[in-house]
Amino acid sequence: MKGRGGKWTVITEADSFLLSEAIADGGVECENSCLLRIFLHRGGLLADGGTMSERQIYKALHAACQKRGQQAVPWKNDSKRGTMDDAKAKQEADEKAAANRKWQQFASRVPKAEYQMPCYYGAFHQKL
Repeated sequence: MKGRGGKWTVITEADSFLLSEAIADGGVECENSCLLRIFLHRGGLLADGGTMSERQIYKALHAACQKRGQQAVPWKNDSKRGTMDDAKAKQEADEKAAANRKWQQFASRVPKAEYQMPCYYGAFHQKL
């Protein structure tokens, strides 16, 4: 997209493969980013024994970069910028507890450490 004179125009259409997480009608190519990251982790071999296409490898690497998480920002709880109020602190504690419960559920069902990775965790919660 490009802006000119206050209007945005589409220069090139987005690749539907990179936007989609499901198999297109009649398609056989895996498009789910969690599964693609798992296949890449396994050496690029797909479930049917084939190898990943260049597009699938690109999407898997792109998804891995997107899911890497964020570094802690220095101003998060800085007293100069204001501290969290009680409601926000409680919400953050609740979210952290829920995430820990989800991870414990995953770890109890997937005991091997080699499979306790973000791509497997995402696939587990998507019920793949």
